[in-house]
Amino acid sequence: MDMKKYINYEYNKKWEIDSSENVCYYMYNIILD
Repeated sequence: MDMKKYINYEYNKKWEIDSSENVCYYMYNIILD
């Protein structure tokens, strides 16, 4: 699996939902993964 494509997909999905709160959420998940 291409991680860059996956990360961009997940990021864009979250960004569309809430561009302010999910930036931290996204970064947090990347660090944990």
